[in-house]
Amino acid sequence: MNKNKVDEERLDEAIRLAQGNTKHEGIVLNEEEKKLIKEHLTGNLSDEEFIEKVRKYAMEKE
Repeated sequence: MNKNKVDEERLDEAIRLAQGNTKHEGIVLNEEEKKLIKEHLTGNLSDEEFIEKVRKYAMEKE
């Protein structure tokens, strides 16, 4: 197994943990947000790209 590749089960667990933490604040992740997190966790987005996409997404939601 490629050490750089994150398996789908671990990705789903990371999403569940993130969603569990946000639910305490009354926030639920939608599918688009989950997809963005998965892209970052799999290494398809650098930290900088992830932050830029999150900022853009947040601005569109306002």
